[in-house]
Amino acid sequence: MVAEAALVLALLGGVLLLSRLRGLPPADVTSEVQPRDISVVVPARNEATSLPALLTSIAASDVAPVEVIVVDDGSTDATASIAAESGATLVAAPPPPAGWLGKPWACWTGALQARGSQLLFLDADVVLAASLAVAAVYDR
Repeated sequence: MVAEAALVLALLGGVLLLSRLRGLPPADVTSEVQPRDISVVVPARNEATSLPALLTSIAASDVAPVEVIVVDDGSTDATASIAAESGATLVAAPPPPAGWLGKPWACWTGALQARGSQLLFLDADVVLAASLAVAAVYDR
C-alpha cells in the first residue's frame, strides 16, 4: 500500500515538473551570419551508418557552407570513404595528446583546418531540418 502511494506521488510529481517545461524561443533568421562564412566540422568515429543522412541534409540545406570537414577519429568502418565520396574534406585526427579526449581533439583538429569565420560543430548522428542559417555557430 505504501509503495503504491509513493508511486502515485512520484508520477504526479513528474507530471507537474514536465508541465512546467518551456520550449526554445523561435530562431532569429535575420542573423548576421553570412552563409559563405560557415565551416561545418563533424567529428566522426565509426559513423558509416549515420553520416550519410547528415551529409545529405547539409547538401539540401538552403544555406551552403564554405566547407564541410569530417574529422575521422580512428574509424574502423567506412566512415572515411563515405565522407570523401560526399565531397566533404576528410581530415584524419592524429592520436590525442595527453589530457585530451577523442571528440574534443577531433573538433580541435577540424577547427584548425577550417577556412570559415564561423564554425558549426555537428555530431554525425544528427540531421538538419532546413537551414544552417538558424543553427548556432561559434564565431572565431
